[in-house]
This record gives sequence, structure tokens and C-alpha cells, in this order.
Amino acid sequence: MKKFILLSILLLIPRLAFGALAATTVWEIRPANGSDLNGGCVNSATVVTDYSQQDAAQLSLTDLAVADGTTAVVTSAAAGFTSAMVGNCLHIESGTNWEPSFYAIVTFTSSSQVTLDRSPASAAATLGVGKVGGAAKTFESATTIDITDLLAGGHIVWVKNETGWNENVLLGSDNSNGAPVTIEGYNTSRGDNPTGSNRPTNDRAGGAGDAFTLDGTSGNHILKHLIGKSAADKGFETSDTNSICINCRATANTGIGFGSRWVHLIGVESDTNSGDGVDYATDQGDVHASAIHDNTLIGIDMGAGGESATFNLIYDNGDDGIEEANGGGKTHISNNTIDGNTGAATDGFETTTPSAGKVVTNNIFSNNGNYGVNATDGDSAYSDYNDFFGNVTAARINFPTGDNDSTADPTFTDAANDDFSIGTNLKALGIPNAGNSAWPLTDGYTDIGAAQRQEAASSSTDLLGVIQ
Repeated sequence: MKKFILLSILLLIPRLAFGALAATTVWEIRPANGSDLNGGCVNSATVVTDYSQQDAAQLSLTDLAVADGTTAVVTSAAAGFTSAMVGNCLHIESGTNWEPSFYAIVTFTSSSQVTLDRSPASAAATLGVGKVGGAAKTFESATTIDITDLLAGGHIVWVKNETGWNENVLLGSDNSNGAPVTIEGYNTSRGDNPTGSNRPTNDRAGGAGDAFTLDGTSGNHILKHLIGKSAADKGFETSDTNSICINCRATANTGIGFGSRWVHLIGVESDTNSGDGVDYATDQGDVHASAIHDNTLIGIDMGAGGESATFNLIYDNGDDGIEEANGGGKTHISNNTIDGNTGAATDGFETTTPSAGKVVTNNIFSNNGNYGVNATDGDSAYSDYNDFFGNVTAARINFPTGDNDSTADPTFTDAANDDFSIGTNLKALGIPNAGNSAWPLTDGYTDIGAAQRQEAASSSTDLLGVIQ
């Protein structure tokens, strides 16, 4: 009786056709030339010929059939299947008793029969409409199952730099296997690591919501080489706990550039947003080698406390360059150039009573509208090797002066045009340096600020006295 009751319950639960693609699945999105009816993906571990890296589908069918709701064997009287299609996805869009989704071709039997990775129907099915090959057009706009419904740990999504991309990309991936989902933009060929306008741009044109929203069940995404522009809210938002953004740009969004819980922001740009450039409202994370500038509000808002900011250009924001409202956490702020954050009460770095774990070294605090550093009571912080120049009110208030601080003009090459490379005044004044006792046999030469000087090549002598 118990077995009968359990079986009855299971029969009442709808079958889920999505979410079952292999961890080695690779997707292709082309916003101008793809189609949301196309096959869109391959299993990289088994693919023979990758037909997803083309605009049009390799095969279009309207007569797909399966014998029952358990078999993965699909037939077509049109007889267009080939052995080269193994590993490609068959995107079934509609038909009688079909469960529309993307299915990987596992086995080629004949031109009229293939086996898929799972059953694509709830019962005997006919008149199935589907395509093999061809890039998808969007993440979210398929008429039945979206790509984002199927993403899982290990998947890679390649996005080509094409015009017309405008959607609120909501990434709610299942990363329970521990592997990340990677979304990577490219210009002309996969892996070409584009910069500037060669990156794919999701231009929301004032559209509602964010350009990119991450909300994974296990929280593990990597986004690379993408631009989120002109959204009515944020450029890049995440509630994930382990996600990384690399070489992405958030620009001209009505809200925050990068919001909430990014664990690592590396080489990003956040500019001309109406909110903060980066807002760590909840969890701790770090911003590294990035440019945060010309935002209406704070450059980097360390709301959670305990974040880090290293080797960043933080300039021309309408509020503080870096603000830490609660002062808590073991914050690390080093090798940043924090310049020209302009309001009358705008500081380079504003903090309340910081904890003893706070380290502030090797930064340039220059030309800010109020103080270079403004603290409620900063005596417990460690601060040294910083340069304070041209701040309107004073270099600092309630914040310690380091033995190796400088007040020299950084002599920026052209700050008015965003070139913050420095002259010789701050050359090798940071730490590590030639006097670093922790490196008794190695000299280090670190400039203060984010941009490090490129010195002319010269000969050197190794520890054995051999000229290199």
C-alpha cells in the first residue's frame, strides 16, 4: 500500500525536462544574428562538429517523433541527421506531447534516428519542431525554456560582440556540483579577451531592472568581458556568495554600478552611474585593479566592513572615493589613487571608528573636496606610506600620520583626461621597498598609488654575481 501511495504521488509531480544537460555543456549567444529557436549549445566532451558557432541552424525539422514518454530515441522521416551532429544540442520548440527544451544528441543511428541525453516527451509524441546547431540570440527570450533555466555548474556561455543586445539577464544557476558557471564575452573569436567597446554590451536603454542579476542556488558565477549599460537599476547585481567579475564595465545605469555581494571585482570599470560605483551592502569582497569614476554618489561603499580595495583608480565621484560607514572589519586599502572626488564634504576615504585590523598603505589621496582621510577616531588603524596632496580642507582628521607618509605632488601625466600615471616624486616610496627587512636578499621598489612606473630596461646581477 505504501509503495502504491508513493507511486501515485510521484505521478502527480510534473516531469522536469530542463536542468539535465552535462556539466561540459557550452553555449553560444549572438545577439544580432542568432535565433532563440536554434540549437544553441554542445557537449564539449562528445561533440564531433560544433554547429553552435554559426548564425543559422544546421538542420531544421518539423516531423520529430518518439514512441513513448520514457524513450530518448527520436526519429524524423526527413532523414537529415548526420554522425557529425553527435554532441550538438537539438532544441525542440513545440509539437504534440513534447517537453520543449535543449537536448544533447548522444548517439547517431541513422539519418532518421538519434538518441538524446534524456526523454524529450511526456508521452508518445509527433510533429516535433526542432533545430540542430546555430547560435542562440538571448539568455531570456526563448518562447518556452530559456537558456538561464538550464545553466548548471561547469557550463560556459560565450557571448559574441554584436549589436542589439537588450535584456535583463537573470542567472539563477544550480552550482550544487561546486563548479562555476562562466559567462564570457568575445569580439571576433572565442577567448580573444576584448577590451573597451569590443566587449559585448547589454544596453538596457532605460529598461526595467538590472543588466545582469545573479541569484544562483549555490552562488558561483564568473563573468568576463561584458558591459552592462543604461539599466533602470544596477549594471551588475548579485546575491551569490562566490561570484567574480573580470574586465566588465557598468556604465550610465540609473542605480549602482556593481551591487551587493561580489567576492572579487578584478579589472572592472564603474562609471557615470547615478548611484554608487560599487556598493558592498552585505558581504565582504574586494575590488582590485579597477577604475571607479564619475559616479553620482560614492566610488566604493564598504557598507559591510572588512572589504579590500587595491590598485584602483577612484576619481571624480560626486561623493567620497571610499566610504566605510561602520568602520568594522579588517579592511585593507592599498595602492589606490583616490583623486578629485569633489563635493564640499567629500573625502578621499571616510570611515567611522575603524577597527585595529584596518591597514591603509601606499595610497595617493589627492585633490579631494574635503579631507584626504576623514575618520571619527582612527588611532587604532595602521596607516603608512601614503601620499596626501591638494585635499581642500586638510590631509587627514582623526587619522594617524605614518612615519613614511609623503606630501609630494604626484605629478600625474594628465589627470584631466584620466591619465594618472605618476612622475618621479613618488617613485619607490611605497612598501615593499629596498629597506624591507622581510626580504633580506631581495630588493623591492614600489611606487605609491595605483599606477606603477615602467622603468627603462637595465642589466642586473643575480646572487652569484652573474650579469643577466
